[in-house]
Amino acid sequence: MARLWLLLCGVLWICRGSEPPPGHMLPLGSHMEPQLVPRITTVPKPREFHDKYVESSTPVILEGILNSTRLLKTWGDDQYLRERFGGEEVNVEHKKKENRSETGFLTNMADYLDRYEGEDIYMVSPLTPAMQREWLLPQLLLCGGFTQNLIFSYAWFSNGGTKSVLHTDAFDNLHCLVSGVKEFVMIEPSYIDIVGPEHKTQGFYNIDVDK
Repeated sequence: MARLWLLLCGVLWICRGSEPPPGHMLPLGSHMEPQLVPRITTVPKPREFHDKYVESSTPVILEGILNSTRLLKTWGDDQYLRERFGGEEVNVEHKKKENRSETGFLTNMADYLDRYEGEDIYMVSPLTPAMQREWLLPQLLLCGGFTQNLIFSYAWFSNGGTKSVLHTDAFDNLHCLVSGVKEFVMIEPSYIDIVGPEHKTQGFYNIDVDK
């Protein structure tokens, strides 16, 4: 019994004397200061966009790319969305923190607009044909190499505080922010093995992004 007691004391001393690593039990990405992503205000030509960013998988922020459109005003207005798309069917998740083991539900845009401010729900839905007609491709995608390989377009819509699982996408993404703030935590492919392949399931990782 004495030996067991001494062993436990030793373990407790080691644990108390060791500092936790940076970011321990904090949200994903808290282990270091963020590295800034380049921002550009001039829309590049398709070839330049491909060579500088797509080919090398380099993230970039295209600042103000929607400023010359009506989208910031119309799609940021709940009443406009209700009048224009109230009857359109949309997919909704039950929680704003993503859980891929759960299934969502179908409703229409008007019902979602009635509920989203007061409930823990999150619209993640393909753009319907009527919605797609209001969006034009930016100049940087107007060439055959891009237009022939567009896979899908989705809308993410909530009252804030949403979180996705850590995941990998099979395709490049172009995110258009209409209102609010969106933060991305990205891991370079050369470091992805550090995350732990044992946590990976069908393109996403079974880890808690909050800690």
